Amino acid sequence: MEGSSLGLLRNERKPIFVNKKEISLPTDFQIKRKDLPALHISKVNRESSVHRKVPLDCISVKLFDKKGKLKGEGIFIGLFTSVTYNRSLSSIPYLRRKAEKVLQRSGFKPGTHDYRSLRHILEKYPRDEFFQIKINKLTSFCEKIMKLHERRQVALFVREDLFSRYVSCLVYVPRDRFETALRLKFKTILENAFNGEAISYHLSIDDSPLARVMYTINIDPFKAVKFDQDKLEKQLQDVAHSWPQKLFDAALSKTGDDARAFYIRESFGNSFSRKVAQKETEKKVVNLNSSKLDDVAKKQFIKGAKAAYEMIITSFAKGDKNALKPLLNKEIYQNFSHEIDRRKKENLKSELTFVGVKSAEIKNFEKKDNIYIFTVNFVSEIITYRKDKNNKVIEGNPDIIKTVNDVWKFSKNMWSSNPNWYLVETQV
Repeated sequence: MEGSSLGLLRNERKPIFVNKKEISLPTDFQIKRKDLPALHISKVNRESSVHRKVPLDCISVKLFDKKGKLKGEGIFIGLFTSVTYNRSLSSIPYLRRKAEKVLQRSGFKPGTHDYRSLRHILEKYPRDEFFQIKINKLTSFCEKIMKLHERRQVALFVREDLFSRYVSCLVYVPRDRFETALRLKFKTILENAFNGEAISYHLSIDDSPLARVMYTINIDPFKAVKFDQDKLEKQLQDVAHSWPQKLFDAALSKTGDDARAFYIRESFGNSFSRKVAQKETEKKVVNLNSSKLDDVAKKQFIKGAKAAYEMIITSFAKGDKNALKPLLNKEIYQNFSHEIDRRKKENLKSELTFVGVKSAEIKNFEKKDNIYIFTVNFVSEIITYRKDKNNKVIEGNPDIIKTVNDVWKFSKNMWSSNPNWYLVETQV
């Protein structure tokens, strides 16, 4: 009703569900809104100007007259607070009812392993998506996600916005294969597939064997979304597979035996001799005549350094010693390990959302015989905070993106068959 809008909605000509070129919902969109349930949660096209630069959340409540006839709609827009994202599903009625219906449809008996696994998946499911996704689709997705934990592989789950403004692309990938470079490759593939632009992503790496990335891709609302799910998922799988993994998959396809495929991968997956590997590395990494880095070498190293940086800080926050050990020298690993143990002893929980690396610059390069040492200055953006045993935030702020400046030193013995660079020194 004209004149009834307040707050962020007081400018009634500024669209919230359509782009800036339109002043009202197209007829077919209006029909879709009439078919929505009495209570519905979605995103609007307007971005928040405070806290986080993300599309605003929208709670819509249908209004009925005494005869039960629809007479209007109450719309509330804003941002859900950090409490919404940190609390258990059981404490949020709207989400609790959704979760209960999914659990009921599964047929799993309460207390069983499958029931607890499904419950865990629901608790960890991207909270914004949980608010918006329909129960049928959520049930279908969760059933497939459960199978991923049995045989780890790259998997894609796509949900189109009701008004065709964006698609949500949830990608699962084995944690040991995940790196920043892979995230960027996924982004490019998805943007091309939907002819759109990725406006945000959210990365989650915890104690699960699978890392998870949620992409939001803006699309043209007047063009039907057409894509081949299997083909698109196959593209993502192909770019995520290393030579050893491709060898394993081929062996498994031929033999049908996991143990046999594993043996073949371990026997032949790294079949270059140490001498050949060393020579190839030297060609790609440095100009040995001058001991200086060329531009190609710099780009190649920085690409890997960014991936290592992201993996290390996220694994440290999660307390994942197994992920940290192959990336740190003995001294750094012991320091990190002691801090993880201290947090555990004091019942402290460290939460971190990695937003991205703003810049990474090589400050110094040294070559001592066969030992190569790089010093890199990282400027990154993260959301970090700590909670006590009662799940209360005691340090940091879950609503503020923090800029961090780190200087890290990496080292590698080029004669070693181990492909990893080790973090040997940190400065803040």
